[in-house]
Formats: sequence, structure tokens, C-alpha cells
Amino acid sequence: MQKLLFMIVGGMLIALASACKGKEPDARTTPTIREIMASTVAPNTDTLFNAVSSSVTPQGVEEKSPHTDAEWADLRKKAMDLMEASDLIATPGRLVAHRGEQAKNPLVQLSPEEIEALIGKERASWIQLAHDFHESLQPMLKAIDAKNPAALSESSVAIDATCQACHMKFWYPEK
Repeated sequence: MQKLLFMIVGGMLIALASACKGKEPDARTTPTIREIMASTVAPNTDTLFNAVSSSVTPQGVEEKSPHTDAEWADLRKKAMDLMEASDLIATPGRLVAHRGEQAKNPLVQLSPEEIEALIGKERASWIQLAHDFHESLQPMLKAIDAKNPAALSESSVAIDATCQACHMKFWYPEK
């Protein structure tokens, strides 16, 4: 009886250890946060923020805004890419930058290692800011779906504010 109990408990421990040891993460985190920002966030926000504008030229005031279905569809894709980027930067295990990379401007930015340590220490805040970024894109998406240039322009203010809140907490704090 004791031998049977020992075999059952031993088998359960081996099964549990095997299950834990062979567990792979659900997501791959090859691109760094810096790469996601440079390849997705920065260019897409630039396009969205500049989709509506007014310029004074020698010919008068020139208004720029999307007009065709294709232009609106392109803006919607860029907004959706930004929403997806908010999830990508929140993925556990993602590096800020590749090992050995330095801050772009060390006089005002923390180093990637300092940022990673801060994210690790304040993970809940990092996740909340990523979620805030995602939510700040909702009004822009509604403006795009309504094909409303004025609302599209106004929606960029909230997005910029969420970006700045994150940068002030994790990229530039007390530098």
C-alpha cells in the first residue's frame, strides 16, 4: 500500500514538473519596444495626426483631409495597427531594446536597462498606460468610421496625452 502511494505521488510530481518545464510562452517577443515604436507607433501616429491640416500658402488657405474611401480605409488600418501595438508593448518578456543598445539621447532619456527595471518594478502602471493608449484610439476610430475630419483632428489630443504620460513616467523621469 505504501509503495503504491509512493508511486502515485511520485508520478504526479513527475507529470507536474514536466508540464511546468516544457511550457512555452504564448507570445513571441522578438521585436523590442523601441522597434515597435519606430516601425509602427511613430509612423502611424504621424500619418493620423497629419491627416487633417490647414496651411496658409501664397494661394490662400489649403485644407487637407481624407476624401476617398481608400484614404479613410488606410487611416482605419493605421489606427488598428496602433491598437495592436498597445498589446504588443504590454506583452510580458518584451525587451525595451536589444542588449547593449543605448538611450537615443542619454541627457534626457533613461537607458533601456533603466526603463526595463522601471517597467518591471511598476508593471501594473505600464499595463494601465498601454491600455489607456488603446482606449485613447477609440474616438479616432469612431471619427474615421464616421468620416469626420474635425473629430479625427480632435481625437489626436487624447492620444498624444496618453503617449506623453507614458514617456514622462518611463522614458524621461527625473532626468
